[in-house]
Amino acid sequence: MDVSYQNANVYAGNESTLLRFHTNDGTTACILIDAGDGVDLDALLADDEYLNAILLTHGHIDHYRTLGDNVRHNAPIYTAPATATIVERALPEAQKHNDLGTVSDALNALEPIEDWTAILPNLEVRPIPVGHTPGAVGFVIRFHDEASANSTFDDEMQYLLATGGFTTRPCAGFPGLETALPVDIDAVLLNVATTDESTPHLNDSLRTILERGFAGSPVVVATSALTGVHYATLLGHLVNELDRTLPIRLVGQTAKLWDDLDFDTPNVESQWVFSEPSEVLDSGAITICGPDEPVRGNAKRLFGAIEDDPSAVFVQLTTGGAEPASAGRVRPTHSRSSTIRRPRRLTRPSRS
Repeated sequence: MDVSYQNANVYAGNESTLLRFHTNDGTTACILIDAGDGVDLDALLADDEYLNAILLTHGHIDHYRTLGDNVRHNAPIYTAPATATIVERALPEAQKHNDLGTVSDALNALEPIEDWTAILPNLEVRPIPVGHTPGAVGFVIRFHDEASANSTFDDEMQYLLATGGFTTRPCAGFPGLETALPVDIDAVLLNVATTDESTPHLNDSLRTILERGFAGSPVVVATSALTGVHYATLLGHLVNELDRTLPIRLVGQTAKLWDDLDFDTPNVESQWVFSEPSEVLDSGAITICGPDEPVRGNAKRLFGAIEDDPSAVFVQLTTGGAEPASAGRVRPTHSRSSTIRRPRRLTRPSRS
């Protein structure tokens, strides 16, 4: 079996890959790994090629943005059970502010897997945890090398590892990428840039949030739902380890995702909706909301509620491209955070 690799969106997000597996009998299996911005299978597939599967590594929008446009040929979207849960919640919500194609087609094609799953008789995929974000996985792809006519199936197995973002540390209770796998990997397909700097920045932002919360400030953290549940697990366990009291409240989509994933972390509570900000804001408490830019939704409501409070703290945790809510102190974090000790009237930030 021969394998070919094609970058599926080199001029856009650059995080999607099309793999073709060619057998000796002329069969070609096409597998799309992630469906980021600009992926167009109509342009990528030849007239005699068909999509066999999409492998979705995790629930960040830059990896699922064009799922709804690229589901075809009754191909399943294989992903981890947790990521399937995340995407089932995220796709309809993200569609309100983004053009995501036919979301219902993507949701109907979702097929969570945990073990080896056959695409062809000699071609199988299996998800493995890779840290990075809640539910994220890479995929080990194994196939039979037909180069030797006398070889046995077991002797000539080849293994590829394909992944988006990864960390070796766990994320929100989900394991990180193991540095020693039970099989020898022949090639790694890594479709995103990586950095070793995230842990110090993550720790820095956690320290800031805890210090201000323990000092009695009302702390509002604006971020994506996935980053929100990640921080909530870390903050909840840190407060418990320190034997302190500090309520951590999740609201909106972050709260819904928390409940969907059935987290059980000390000091954390979820509240899907609230009538007045005072229901979820308190001195000496942390409220985590979305989106990461406080120009709409719960982030806008809560930012407005604390903007005249000199003791309040507003923290932005962004995934790149967002501007800080005002000219407060800005520092890098797990992605980036903007801590505003005295929130001021917000003007809509520009997008890069």
